[in-house]
Amino acid sequence: MLFRSKASGFRWNKDGSAIYFLADGERDFLGIGRYTLAGGKVEWLYTPDADVDGFALAGDGRLAANVNRDGYSRLVLLSPEGRPLPLSVEPGGVVSEMSWSPDGKRLAFAFSTPTAGSRIRLVDVASGTVTAPIAGETAGRLVGTLAEPELLKFESFDGVPLSGFLFRPKGTAPARGWPVVMFVHGGPEGQTKANWRFDLQVMVEAGYVVFAPNVRGSTGYGRRYAGLDDRERRMDSVRDLAVCGEWLKRQPGLDPKRMAIWGESYGGFMVLSALAEQPELWQAGVDIFGVVNFDTLLRDTGPWRRDHRATEYGDPKTDPDLMRWLSPISRADRIRAPLFVSHGDRDPRVPKSESDQIVTFLKSRGKPVEYQEIEYEGHGYWRPGNRRRAYDGVREFLDRQLAKND
Repeated sequence: MLFRSKASGFRWNKDGSAIYFLADGERDFLGIGRYTLAGGKVEWLYTPDADVDGFALAGDGRLAANVNRDGYSRLVLLSPEGRPLPLSVEPGGVVSEMSWSPDGKRLAFAFSTPTAGSRIRLVDVASGTVTAPIAGETAGRLVGTLAEPELLKFESFDGVPLSGFLFRPKGTAPARGWPVVMFVHGGPEGQTKANWRFDLQVMVEAGYVVFAPNVRGSTGYGRRYAGLDDRERRMDSVRDLAVCGEWLKRQPGLDPKRMAIWGESYGGFMVLSALAEQPELWQAGVDIFGVVNFDTLLRDTGPWRRDHRATEYGDPKTDPDLMRWLSPISRADRIRAPLFVSHGDRDPRVPKSESDQIVTFLKSRGKPVEYQEIEYEGHGYWRPGNRRRAYDGVREFLDRQLAKND
C-alpha cells in the first residue's frame, strides 16, 4: 500500500496485533487505517469527506476521531470496525489532544476557541455530557474586547474556494469604517483554525478588523487543495490574497483605504509577494521572520528541511530560474507600502539573513522600512517580554501608518 502523504499518529491495539494510523492512501483526505500484523492487511476504518486531524484508541477497540471541518473540530465516536456510534460532539473550537479513561467511560481532550486558550474537557460517553474540570489560559485585559469570528466563504479568480475568519471589534464602526489587517498563516502547509490567537485579539482590541484567510495551498481541505500552490503555481495563492483584499473592500463598515497585510514565516513570503504584486491594495505590511529568497533559504536553513522544501519551492540545482522568479527579493523594487520586519537572531528554520536582505534592499532604495531584531529567539518568540515587544511593535507601526489615511 502506497500513501501520498506520510502515515502518522500510530497506535498499537491492546494485544499488539494491529497498528492504527492516519494517512490518505488513494483518497484526498486523511482517514484512519488499521494494519494487522498477521497477513499484513490494511483496512480503512474511517474515511470521511474531511481530514481526520487525530484519533484516540480505547482498550476495547473503540475510536474517537477528531474531524476538521473548515477549521473547527468535530469529535466522532466509532465502533472497533469504524462504524459511527451515536455520540458526536461539535465543541465550537479546536481539539488538539484526546485520551480515553482506563475504563473507556470518558474521553479527555485539550480544547481552545478564538476567545479562550487551551483547557481540558471531559466527555461522558454514556450521556454525551461535556464538563470542564480544569480552566485554561485567561485573556487578561482582553476579556471585554474578545471577538468571536465569522467564517466566510467565497471563490477566487478561477473558481477555487477560499475561506477565512473575520474578527470585528465590538461597538459601532467609525464613520469611515474600521481599518483592516489581513493575517496570512505560515506553512505553506498550514491552516488558520478556530483556536486561540492572542496576537489577533490584540489587534481587535486596538480597533482593527482582522481577516485570517485560508487560500489555496492550505491544509485541512484535502491533498489536492494543498497542492494547488506547488512550484510554478505558487503565485496563484498570492493572487488569492488580492481576491480577499478586493472582497474586503466591498464589505460594509470597513475602510478600503486603510488595509494592511501581516504574516509570519512562510506568511512573510506571502506578505512581501502581495506588497510587490498588488502595491495599490496595501497601505502597510508586516513581515515577521519571513522568507525573502528561496535560493538562500534552502542554502542556509537546517539540512533536515532542504529536500522537503525543495518539493514545494523547487530545487536550486535544477530549477534556479523558478527559484529566482518565486523569490520576493526579485520583485522588491515594486514595494511601495511601509514595511515592518522582525526576526530572531537564532532562527534555524528561516535564518535572520533572509530579513537582512529585504531590509538592506529597501533601505538602499529609500523605501520606508523598520527593522526589529530580537536577541536569543529562534523561529517564534517564546519569552513573554520578547513576544510583547514584537506585537507591541506591530501594533504601534500599524497605528502610525494607517492613521496617515484618516
